Amino acid sequence: MVTRNGCVSDVEGTPNAVLEAFAAGTPVVLSDIPAHRDLAPPGSVLFVGVDDVEGTARAMAAVLNDPVAAIERARLARSTLSTHSVEAAGDALEHFYLEVLERTRTQDPSLSPPGSSASSWSPSA
Repeated sequence: MVTRNGCVSDVEGTPNAVLEAFAAGTPVVLSDIPAHRDLAPPGSVLFVGVDDVEGTARAMAAVLNDPVAAIERARLARSTLSTHSVEAAGDALEHFYLEVLERTRTQDPSLSPPGSSASSWSPSA
């Protein structure tokens, strides 16, 4: 990802451009940052150091010089998209809230919502 001032970004949230490239079946070369590692399954992309210009050039050449391997990596990357769908995000969020509610009910009254008393608050209220 290149920013407005032309600098390479070394921090990302959920990099939509990467997900779009996966969806398009495009072979991908990514900077080796946690957000990219979280998205890409092993073997699905080529990772390079954030400031590694030569390594980036080598990775791009590898994509061009071995299109069969590049297409296989792209296929693998695309197969992970179902874990990044709106439905998957909603399911994960629901699971998180249910887990927090369960902990609140059974373990630590200090986890109850602000402004409520632990004795009077319940998840159904």
